[in-house]
This record gives sequence, C-alpha cells and structure tokens, in this order.
Amino acid sequence: MSTDSTAAKQPSADIKESIYQRVSNMAIKFQFRPGERINEGKLAKQLDVSRTPLREAMQQLVSEKLLRWERNKGFFCRELDEKEVFDLYEYRQLLEEQAVRLACRRATDEQLQEFADFYAGIHGIYQQDKTVANLKIDQKFHETLARLSDNEEIVNALCNVNQRIYFMRWIDVTSEKFLSRAISASLKRWWPAMKKRPSA
Repeated sequence: MSTDSTAAKQPSADIKESIYQRVSNMAIKFQFRPGERINEGKLAKQLDVSRTPLREAMQQLVSEKLLRWERNKGFFCRELDEKEVFDLYEYRQLLEEQAVRLACRRATDEQLQEFADFYAGIHGIYQQDKTVANLKIDQKFHETLARLSDNEEIVNALCNVNQRIYFMRWIDVTSEKFLSRAISASLKRWWPAMKKRPSA
C-alpha cells in the first residue's frame, strides 16, 4: 500500500482541523440552504477531501448545533428559527453579565486599560463595505470582554453562541453604524460596573 493511500485513510490532525474549519464556515454563513439535506459525497468532491474526516467534522458541527443529523437521512443545514436566535442573544447577555461580575473581581487595572484602549480604537477600524472584517471586530469585542472574567468555560460558551448567531450578525453588520451602535450599547451596560469595582 502506498504512503499516499495510507495518508488519505489516516488524515493528520491539521487536515482534520482544516476540513472542520471549512465546513464550519459554510454552516455559520448558511452557504447550505436552511433545512437542506447535505450530500456528503458531493461536498467531499467539492472540497476535494475524503468522506471520513468530512463526516467527523460534520458530526462535531452537529454537537455544536451548527448542523443537525437525522437517523437514516443524514446531515441537514439548521433552520433559521426566530425563537432560537432570540434565546441565543438572551443567553449571550446572561453570559456577559456574569463575565462582568467576575471581571470586577478578577481583572487587573492593566487589563481594564487594555480593554478601554481596544474600544477607543474600534471606530477607526470600521471598514466601509468590509462586512466580514467588521464582524470579526464585533466578535473580538465580546470575546475580549468575556476573557476578563478569567473563566474559560464562559469564553467557550460565548464563542459557541457567536458561531450560532453568525449569520444574523452578518446581516446586521451590513449597516454602516453597526459597530458604534452595537458595541457602544454593550459598553454602556458593562463599563460603569467594571470601573466601580473594588480596589485590589
């Protein structure tokens, strides 16, 4: 058996991660139609990958609720569900509330100053007609806020929520005033409490 054949049957961790990231990006951006059954063979051919690591990536995305799986039917793109989106936004707010409570106790003055500097620079970063770049800025803002809690489970949960609402955020960031509106609103909620935290 050739080395190439063996490698194809036993893909490296890097290859598996690459496949996961590619399919994940397709899922969060709804490049599959909502409710569409995903043809594994066709997708494997499109991505030029073997079906085993592709199936593993899709199973991981099912666990992250970015795809769904039905017995004897296969993998499907998730539906756009209004209540689910509302619940996820509400959940993210609860996560951030707890992150701020913890940050008030755990974040150093230097970390808070770095966060303030990051926010101050956001308005100069916004790029007209650069939707993906602006969305990354928004995600970085929320995840940086969560990291001030020094709780990795909160950070991981928030990252998962951000993935699941990516498409709705993508629609929102097409608005020119998105960053200043959304991020300023978040900061108005959280920053006063963080500034008033007890001194170490």
